[in-house]
Amino acid sequence: AAALSAPRAAGEGAADEDYPALERAVVALLTAPLDAYDDVIKLLELRNYPAVAEVLAVGTRRAMAAEVVRSLIRSGRAISSRAKAERLFSFVALLVEERADVPVADDEDLEEEQGLVARMLLSLWSDDAEECMAVLEVAKERLERGGPARSGRTLPTLAFAALRLLRAVRSRGAA
Repeated sequence: AAALSAPRAAGEGAADEDYPALERAVVALLTAPLDAYDDVIKLLELRNYPAVAEVLAVGTRRAMAAEVVRSLIRSGRAISSRAKAERLFSFVALLVEERADVPVADDEDLEEEQGLVARMLLSLWSDDAEECMAVLEVAKERLERGGPARSGRTLPTLAFAALRLLRAVRSRGAA
């Protein structure tokens, strides 16, 4: 348990050579249920799932976040409530937010990650217009923290999601 207490950088003690193996084991533990749960949010609601992911090194957490997004996209499930959106965006924060304590991904990785985030944004939907707007607001708040390199790739998709909501509201009003 002490080895899981915090991520370590190379050169921090005699057990460094064991850390990559431990990290691989934690990643295997975290990725195993992704296919078993057809709803990624249920997985993220598991009490210790996000906490266990926090012990991973930044690069590995970023890869885990990307895998969660891929799983969500594959499932075709909608993120239909503000609470679900908050939980999802908290877990994938390394992909959407610019943080001083986290190194910026190289251009190729950033492009791939933001493509995934943009596809994830298409999963934000609720048939209840107010709830859908709340979900989109969560996304907007989080995406605005991404800085120009990220938001330039993701905010257009969010704008299209908002237009989709507007069309749905208008069509309900005309019906």
